[in-house]
Amino acid sequence: MAHDVNQLGEYLESLSKEKNLSIERVFGLYVVGDESNIRALADQVRGSKYSHFIRVISVDNLLKLAEMAEKAELKTSHVYRLLIPIDSVNAGELIKLIEVIIEAHRGELTQPKPGVEESILAEDFVKEPDVVRMEELKKMEDGAVLICSSRSENVKFLLKFNAWGFIRQPRKMPRYFALYVGRPRSQLEYIGEIDRIIDPKDPASPVSNPEDYGYDPSENKKLIVLKDGSLRKLASPLKLENAFPPLGPRYTTLRKIANAKILDDILS
Repeated sequence: MAHDVNQLGEYLESLSKEKNLSIERVFGLYVVGDESNIRALADQVRGSKYSHFIRVISVDNLLKLAEMAEKAELKTSHVYRLLIPIDSVNAGELIKLIEVIIEAHRGELTQPKPGVEESILAEDFVKEPDVVRMEELKKMEDGAVLICSSRSENVKFLLKFNAWGFIRQPRKMPRYFALYVGRPRSQLEYIGEIDRIIDPKDPASPVSNPEDYGYDPSENKKLIVLKDGSLRKLASPLKLENAFPPLGPRYTTLRKIANAKILDDILS
């Protein structure tokens, strides 16, 4: 089937004028069912003056992209930047996207084995900690904070064990731990003071059977144990708006968290 790339390009220009949008805010996407047609169509796009604003993708790859976006919690603006990398000079933006996707695939805490989930759900195991206001955080001694991420269903692990895992050995010993909770909450929600970082099989570990929670000894990952009574829930959780979600370990300071209005203030 023949495609008139110029016709689509002219429509994009007309649409940008009609909606009073910059042409950089408008793009066209050919979704192709038969992948054997992609190369010829891509060559047409590449040879046109609209190559910066038109992309070609197969149905299968579009579905893969949707799956990646869901798993990595990418916003529409992030997907747009994957499809149309307007700022091609700044390769760092693409690297950030790749990093987010890799970390989402790698994950930290994996799903518990069948049957384990019910025990974690027991009411006495999942009592929420006391809340802490930003004004109180500002009065605490500043220090490095390690931000980790969690799917919402895995927060129960933190509440039950007063610990988090399983992570690679941090480059430096942080004083505090904070947890970002993914969709549908998408916010930095918990913070506590770190007591020690240990091997999950250490006799002093609060997790008696770490393998039940996805621990693999061959990966040499560690368990963060918090000081008793230090875990708090932010009275005003820091919402993620436009920044990339912190799906891999990130470092910040307690002072930055205390002064932030949204999570983007820390991550951007």
